[in-house]
Amino acid sequence: RNSLVVMQIALSMALLTSAGLFLKSLSNVSRVALGVQVDNMATFAVSPLRVGYDTLRAKVLYARMEDELAAQPGVTAVTSSMVPLLSGDSWGNNVRVQGFECLPDVDCNSRWNAIGADYFAKMGVTPKAGRDVLATDVDGGPRVAVVNQAFVDKFNLGPDAVGKFMADGRGDSLTIQIVGVVPNVKYNDVKRAPEAVFYRPWTQSGIVSRMYFYVRTNLLPEQLVGTMPKVMASIDPVL
Repeated sequence: RNSLVVMQIALSMALLTSAGLFLKSLSNVSRVALGVQVDNMATFAVSPLRVGYDTLRAKVLYARMEDELAAQPGVTAVTSSMVPLLSGDSWGNNVRVQGFECLPDVDCNSRWNAIGADYFAKMGVTPKAGRDVLATDVDGGPRVAVVNQAFVDKFNLGPDAVGKFMADGRGDSLTIQIVGVVPNVKYNDVKRAPEAVFYRPWTQSGIVSRMYFYVRTNLLPEQLVGTMPKVMASIDPVL
């Protein structure tokens, strides 16, 4: 009996210690500055290519969804991205940047995301230089990108990053112009150190099979969550 009591006390202490460390970690994470404003925001994803949409129809759908959601009572902002915020998901590829030599032993990789118009403004992020992605950044127009400060630092762009050109790994020509620089905001992990990230308009991307939407409201987000399926059903009930 004495041995069992000792074992139970030891196990209880181990569990209490683990619980304490977990709560401390949770508290630390809750205090991390994300760089984006996620209060009063609901999010969801849609995958129209799974139900017969082609890429062109999907992009028309995404634009209509943003308009329909923005028109709902209590909604103050709607934006979108291909890579979900703080989900552990991570997309990236090697890039080429004007004025930076990518030698074989040099790390030229960058994370990336494809985003909707005014993404940073609607996420509460003020550009450090240049501008946000705009609704006029469409397919067939000048190819543009917004980069974060870590990207500027990694590729030695200095204070004159806006206006320089880059390639996103799909070709050798530097055909994408950097039009804005934003602060380092959390990309896929709350604790991870800032990584180089470039952001392109999803309207200028190729296949966009899934899109994540972010809807800010002055209501309780739970109220908005109940509204979104109804909005989607009015657009296309098979989604």
